[in-house]
Amino acid sequence: MSMCNKMHKMSHPCEHEGENQKELLISALHSFSLSYGFILLSFPSKVFNEAILTLLYSI
Repeated sequence: MSMCNKMHKMSHPCEHEGENQKELLISALHSFSLSYGFILLSFPSKVFNEAILTLLYSI
């Protein structure tokens, strides 16, 4: 974000309240999906592994 935009947000905090909440929600969802994917990768079950392998071989 440019300096001009930062100054503009400071001078009109009310108008950008909704935008900030949307950005927070998106970043929260992003970090959640990242950590969920990491959990899946670090604790894969045998069934999960076999399913992935079958998918890979069927392609």
